Amino acid sequence: MPDLKPREIFESIAKQCFQKSISTPPSKHQQQIERLIGESGSVIDSLQYLATTSLNKNVFSESIEPIAFYTVELDDYRAKRSAILRNIANDAVKSVRETGEEFLVKHLSSSDRRYIHEILEDIADIETVSQGREPNRQLVIKLVQP
Repeated sequence: MPDLKPREIFESIAKQCFQKSISTPPSKHQQQIERLIGESGSVIDSLQYLATTSLNKNVFSESIEPIAFYTVELDDYRAKRSAILRNIANDAVKSVRETGEEFLVKHLSSSDRRYIHEILEDIADIETVSQGREPNRQLVIKLVQP
């Protein structure tokens, strides 16, 4: 067996698993799947952060190469979470337009906040801002001020 460095091992795993969805029948290994996803997606988010950081290691050192973001998917967690976040974003926009008041979304991971920012960035009358410091950082959705 060749002597592989940790980065090479991780890249090999990433090529096999992280760049495509891993399908596991729901009845098989459900406890293991739940552990890998973690409470509120904390473990899968951490794995995704590690994948992105590890696979972009050379990018952070004065490179002009753009940072690539990787998605770790397990048991359709990201797809399900994406639908939930879209509903939150749509409800927030509706509320902000009806009341004119800011809508606060608390307890989101940084990737969830970024996703909602991206969902709403093309809506002309809506602005999103992250405020506060981790672990109490929150997303503010509000009307654009003229």
